[in-house]
Amino acid sequence: MEKNQSINQYSFISPSFEVVLSEIKSKIRLSMSGVTATKMHESGLVYKKNYGVSIVRMKELARGYEPNEELAKLLWNLKIRETMIMSTLLYPPEKMKMSFALEWIETIDNVELAEQITMNLLSKLAYSPTLAIRCVNSNAKWSQIIGFMLTTRITHLMSYDDVQLVVQRSNQLSSTDDFQLYKSIGVALAKLCRMSEDVVTTVQRVVSGFEDSTERSKLFICNEVKQELLFLRD
Repeated sequence: MEKNQSINQYSFISPSFEVVLSEIKSKIRLSMSGVTATKMHESGLVYKKNYGVSIVRMKELARGYEPNEELAKLLWNLKIRETMIMSTLLYPPEKMKMSFALEWIETIDNVELAEQITMNLLSKLAYSPTLAIRCVNSNAKWSQIIGFMLTTRITHLMSYDDVQLVVQRSNQLSSTDDFQLYKSIGVALAKLCRMSEDVVTTVQRVVSGFEDSTERSKLFICNEVKQELLFLRD
């Protein structure tokens, strides 16, 4: 079924988009680095296909095309590292519905793509605070990670109630062996501390209980917040 769906999906690509897709794929192949792709795979960044093209080069390529919803969807559906990242650069934020954003987020399973979609697209959505809360409240690990990453980028848009929910969820998820999850929690809580003294008090109320913990995750989160507060007070 999945194979047939894929075939049907691509059979409706207009000739003009076929040309653009072929052009983009050709430029990607010309910029490929097999060594970089291998190193990425060895470090845990696994994609269906990866040409090892640098982020800088992908941004240069994306600048050659007008943002377009249909093109962005086609690039994402190719499941190639480079086309998926370019898709996050070319998807018009005002065109992306929350249901579609959540659908894409559910397919992400590595930190690079999580960071790129958060920075390039999710942080620019009009409903980004609501999306961040939906993600941190998810039961899926990578959705949670993206939710905290998104929180880090949009603290200036979040309400005090949003902050309370994020801090509460941070506490609930703090006992984890997953480095990317507890790193994203620590960074988000540290960034939230820049909002106000009230937020600092809220965050400290939680992380102060982590200081004597034997769990690596809680110690990491506590240290991230401590370092941020030292920086803010210097």
